Amino acid sequence: MCWGALDREDAEALVGGGDVRAHETEPSAAPVDARCTLRGRMDVHIRVHAPGDDRDIAGMLDPLDWMHDFIRPEMTVWRSPGDGVGMAATSEAWQSIPSTCVGNALGPAVVDITRGRWRQEPTSTEQRDLMARAVSDVADATMRAWGCDAPDVSPADLPDLPAERELDPGALCGIEGLNRPESHPDFVPGLERLTVNDDAGLRTCEVGSGYGNPRFRLTTLTDPALLELLPPPGDYGDGETFDAGRWLEGRGQITPQRAYIRVPCPEGQHNRSREAVFLVRHEHGNIDQVRALLPGYVTGEAARLECGPVRLDLPEPPRR
Repeated sequence: MCWGALDREDAEALVGGGDVRAHETEPSAAPVDARCTLRGRMDVHIRVHAPGDDRDIAGMLDPLDWMHDFIRPEMTVWRSPGDGVGMAATSEAWQSIPSTCVGNALGPAVVDITRGRWRQEPTSTEQRDLMARAVSDVADATMRAWGCDAPDVSPADLPDLPAERELDPGALCGIEGLNRPESHPDFVPGLERLTVNDDAGLRTCEVGSGYGNPRFRLTTLTDPALLELLPPPGDYGDGETFDAGRWLEGRGQITPQRAYIRVPCPEGQHNRSREAVFLVRHEHGNIDQVRALLPGYVTGEAARLECGPVRLDLPEPPRR
């Protein structure tokens, strides 16, 4: 099933047991595309695609939306042989395909898997490992279909699932000096969850809980393949673009829901790309809180990566 990647035992486990029906299209490299659906007690959807080239009837889709769905702190992250990176949880998994296999001007190809109709809280390492093994096996099968050498090594010895923890109000996401926005004393996030594996080229943390409390996603990317996914500021949405200021090279964009900036990081550890992207996202779209958090997050994460002293001066917001 799915191009010879999945044996029946894993396919049955993915759909929750019982008979499995597969509907699939063969992988295409130009354009990058393949689809496979497994149907059983629940449906499993597998895609091979380039998020930088995704479209719907209205036109191009924003690859940052794909990142929001698939780069989440409750997922376990790993580096795969052949210079790929992947993440898995109970309901979703993805893995990048090395650019040496498929050269694509619109960014890297990825395999992603979604399982069931609703996102599940990751509580089972067994189910997480099943998803990690499946996405790795499908990525290998895709590479072979494109005439590339596949590593044929599934993720092993993955760490414990990232757990929610009480946050330190003076060190959100473990970043000393990153405090709640002072201008918004009603911001009481409560809990946070942080990915584990700083060598993987990505780090993401979610701050806050449901039931009306604000929820932030703070993400740092240094993996070269993931950086290729990101559009230049201003390519998507109606947000405000900005230069990093007199202290820093770089350019970014702010919208009510998110802000991100790409900066040089030539000396940093855990960084093979010599660049870093820092992204702040607010689930409910509060541009004031996004603006309040971004400079401190950039400074703190740049220090962790050893990019050197980094200071971000945001321009004054436009008058409303």
